[in-house]
Amino acid sequence: MNYRTKTILRRGLPIVFWLLAAGSVIGIPLVFGLDVPVNYWWGFAAAALVMVVVRVLYRIDRHESSAEENFQMAVLLGVASYWVPTVLFLTLPCWGYMIYQNAFNLRSILATIIGYGLVALHAALCIWQGWIDFVWAQFFCVDYLWGWIPVGTVITAWAATTIVRQSLRER
Repeated sequence: MNYRTKTILRRGLPIVFWLLAAGSVIGIPLVFGLDVPVNYWWGFAAAALVMVVVRVLYRIDRHESSAEENFQMAVLLGVASYWVPTVLFLTLPCWGYMIYQNAFNLRSILATIIGYGLVALHAALCIWQGWIDFVWAQFFCVDYLWGWIPVGTVITAWAATTIVRQSLRER
């Protein structure tokens, strides 16, 4: 494969992946006749926060302490869990990535616990004041699982884009 073809593929395929993701996410309400639960639309907010988490984790260098990034990950995923409660399960793949980077230790676990604790404290205060509902009581409710469609398509598009850029990078 020559240089020009690699450049076209390296710049064009990510655009195609993101357009496919956007088309699939927008196409679902059209197929279901715009009768999707409101949690589907809040999934976009959760997807945006998950992408911020991915960017935070992507900054970690090998053999570097990742306590700050773990705290940020926990706070962002904790806030995203208000719209899609099961997004908390993304903590395990994030930890797996940090183990792969040799950046995971006891301080990372404690930073994650402190981050989730901070979000839980703020959520408890807001629930007590009546500002938000207690959505975590219906953790596995089917209506909240609709939010995984935008989150999953964004994660898939990002992964495909990253794989293409890494395999076609200039050497």
